[in-house]
Amino acid sequence: MTPRVVCMREEWSGDVLDTLQNFAEVGIAVAGFSGIVSAVSARSLSPRERDHLIALLQTSGLVVAFALVPQVLSAVLVEDRSLWLTSSILYLAVHLIHYGNTAFKMLRSIGSGKQDTIGKRDAYVTGAVATLLLVAQITAILFGDSTQMLFVYLVILLWHTGTAMAMFGSLLIRALSRRGASESA
Repeated sequence: MTPRVVCMREEWSGDVLDTLQNFAEVGIAVAGFSGIVSAVSARSLSPRERDHLIALLQTSGLVVAFALVPQVLSAVLVEDRSLWLTSSILYLAVHLIHYGNTAFKMLRSIGSGKQDTIGKRDAYVTGAVATLLLVAQITAILFGDSTQMLFVYLVILLWHTGTAMAMFGSLLIRALSRRGASESA
């Protein structure tokens, strides 16, 4: 049984903390499953696939870390607005760094014209969604109340969880298809 963090706001403490805990557990699971990709690939990852695997681990790490940040801060920040404002600002700072790093790698990948790179359409759609989420995050921080900040926070955690799972699926499919092709040859 996992220990519970007590929050000052009784009506959401159980549901929100359970949701955050679930995000942390999924993030850990996705990061752990990346070992399967490494094992199946057996040192045959292309440079782009290694970048993809690193991005998967970074994104899973974001999910785990920022699912736990509000739980840790709730022990010292009594007011809901302070808790979600602090959590959101920390997440925004790391999210901006992650976004910039990912955007740079995607643009470099598209410009290289290699076969194993992400498609332009996928890169632009991913970039557009991430940009909208950053705008929502900044807007919630500047103008939102604690409920709005919480909602945007959870949506961004969901986005990062989904992208990590998609990266895992993509890497696993590539590794399995390459392995199947090499065994049939």
